[in-house]
Amino acid sequence: MKSFLSILTIIILLASCKSKTEKLLIKKWDCVKVDNLDPVDTKFQTPEDSVKVAAIEAAMKSLSWTFKNDGSYTTGTAAGTVVQGTYIMDDKEKTLTCTTSSKNNSNIYTITVLTENELVLSSAANGKSIVMHFLPAQ
Repeated sequence: MKSFLSILTIIILLASCKSKTEKLLIKKWDCVKVDNLDPVDTKFQTPEDSVKVAAIEAAMKSLSWTFKNDGSYTTGTAAGTVVQGTYIMDDKEKTLTCTTSSKNNSNIYTITVLTENELVLSSAANGKSIVMHFLPAQ
C-alpha cells in the first residue's frame, strides 16, 4: 500500500509539471502592436476598407489574453468581448493552439518570441502572416 501511494504521488507530480516555456506563458498578456494587418495591395483599397482595417487593428490592440496553469485561457477586448477556451502548447514545434469552449473555433499560432517580458505570436490569415506583440499586463 505504501509503495502504491508513492507511485501515485510521483505520477501526480509528473502530470502536473509544466515545461519552463509554458510557465513563461502563464499570465495575463496585453497586445501592444499588430503587424501585417493592412491588405497587401493598398493601391486598390477603398476608404471604407481603410476604416475597417483601422477598426480591426484598434480592436486587436485592445486584446488581452490570460493563460492559466490548468490549460485554460480567457481573452477579452476593451469593448467587453470575452472568449474562453483551452490551449495546448507544443514546445518542440513552437506552436500554441487555442480552442474556444464551444469547440467551434480553433486557432494555431506560431510562437516567435516568449520570454518573461514579451510574447510574439504569428498567425497565417488569407495567406499572410499577422504578427501580434504582447507585454505582461500591468
